[in-house]
Amino acid sequence: TYQTQSNNGENDSTLAFKSLTAAGDTIWVAVTLSDYAGVHTISVTDTQGNAYSLLDQKNDLAPGSQTVAHFYAANIAGDTANPDTVTVQWSNENYKGVLIAEISGVTKTPLVGHSANIQDGLGAGTNNVTSGPVAVTSAQTPALLLALSMNTSGGTSDLGGIGDGGPAV
Repeated sequence: TYQTQSNNGENDSTLAFKSLTAAGDTIWVAVTLSDYAGVHTISVTDTQGNAYSLLDQKNDLAPGSQTVAHFYAANIAGDTANPDTVTVQWSNENYKGVLIAEISGVTKTPLVGHSANIQDGLGAGTNNVTSGPVAVTSAQTPALLLALSMNTSGGTSDLGGIGDGGPAV
């Protein structure tokens, strides 16, 4: 994972895997950032030259004005010498976070992206996080669920808001 420190703005963000990736696997990338400058156009590349597809991008609107987007690259090239480095291209903004994961065994299975705005539920003090239903067909079972949750309510950084955890899997 990668995260900007406090409200320091930056342009593109990079994050390297800690070990070599395997040819044929899938890379999943989840990104989040504040939208003080407006909703952002986001894209992803890496040092292997893999092609990334956008699964889903949502903005949760005021008061948090936070965007979450999911990308994936299927049937990746894999590394031979140095771990893959993923770069997220987006305009200057603060409170950015990136999470990358390599997933094996999903090269022939379509991925499904789904985001939900649960801000109101947390504001009510229930602290329940729910995505709502995610449709999975019988051809997509068994299914693997990957999730990102963020709380920026009432705080000065993405490190915790009201004391709950920041970006996490």
